[in-house]
Amino acid sequence: VIRSSMEGRLKEHLLESPAVAALYPNGDMAGYCLCYFENGVLIADEMVYDSPEALESLAAAMGSLQKPEGEIRFTLPEWEALPENWGGSAQTEDYAMARIIHLDGLTVPAPESATGDVVLRVFDDFLPEQTGIYRAIATDGQVTFTRYEKGAPQCEMDIRPLSQMVCGNLPPEVRPGGEGEKALFQMLPALPCLLFEKY
Repeated sequence: VIRSSMEGRLKEHLLESPAVAALYPNGDMAGYCLCYFENGVLIADEMVYDSPEALESLAAAMGSLQKPEGEIRFTLPEWEALPENWGGSAQTEDYAMARIIHLDGLTVPAPESATGDVVLRVFDDFLPEQTGIYRAIATDGQVTFTRYEKGAPQCEMDIRPLSQMVCGNLPPEVRPGGEGEKALFQMLPALPCLLFEKY
């Protein structure tokens, strides 16, 4: 879901739940956080900000809504750090899982400069009907996967690391080193990505 207006998103929010906003001195919005209480815990269901300073403001505002000894939960990208003046203790935990459930026909964004054509064999032990040979083609700023039965695969990959790669967050240390895999990684490089919507 792509939204171009933070203000518009706040207007969508149910006003009976807490919401906080971070503003620049000129009144422009720098971030927002939509929250709710569950069993005494203040949970940020959605948090968007455009700078570390905005994150610091949102964290402070959430803290003002909770009791001093209360618990607050929010989701940050793995590369983001908590504000330096954070007033409490914190711990990290796994938050979400991404898994491709229909690879045939999947199109994902890629750098405009990305080019490539890779045939790969994909394994899926959860959806065995998805196991098979696919062709990934990068052109015009996107990569498209389609079923392909005409050629020998250049590499093999489980659906789980492929899902991570499509989301832009497969760590370099776990990437296979074959030529086919390297070509695929060039088409789908690491990207900053945060999933915050729940369906």
